[in-house]
Amino acid sequence: MKRRKDQRRVDIARRLHAVGIPLEIDVDDGESGLLISQIGGELESSAFSLKSGGTGYSAYMSITIDLPAFAISRFDLELPWSDPSISLLEDPNETGDPHGEYCFPGETLYKFHRSLVINHYADVTRMRSCGETLVGFLLWAGMNPIPDDWPLRKKIPAFVIVYDQFCITHRYPVTLMDLHSKKSFPPERRKSTRKPLFEYRDQKPGPAELQEDKIQSQEPETLRTR
Repeated sequence: MKRRKDQRRVDIARRLHAVGIPLEIDVDDGESGLLISQIGGELESSAFSLKSGGTGYSAYMSITIDLPAFAISRFDLELPWSDPSISLLEDPNETGDPHGEYCFPGETLYKFHRSLVINHYADVTRMRSCGETLVGFLLWAGMNPIPDDWPLRKKIPAFVIVYDQFCITHRYPVTLMDLHSKKSFPPERRKSTRKPLFEYRDQKPGPAELQEDKIQSQEPETLRTR
């Protein structure tokens, strides 16, 4: 009976979240074997514009394993709109980043050290023990901007989806702060190699030209008037 009531409470919470009502609760459906919550401040879970024209997404999460054997094969993000280009950022150990940082495509500002991120815990070959808790950022990037018809600065209801070793999905509601800008980034300006107009000096006459002017000035008046 208790499990049925808990499941009903979670179902109601998910429906409320799906229509945009932010909820600050831990979600445990009693069967998935996961206890997950969104933690941290509003800015730590957000959606923001990238210089490439796409969108970056971050969610600060706490995930506790409540099964004797559980492996995470993948983390996904489900948004109110469809964007098949969204993908989890790659592990800096795989990309060879010299500073061990997760980087968004084309960005130099948004960087997260590997110790703060749990993307790389998606490893189907690594079994997690019961009671183990993972805390950190989940980071995704999409090639598309947030749709124009999405109200600016409105909180974004979303779902973090955890896939286990059997490809069974476990969906959990999160709320992302909308930090995107509707203004496009200006194209990168390159330094011009052309000199300013006033740096060009009038060309001085050479010796031959000076000699010719001198000869013309010494010609008789009769020769110059012919």
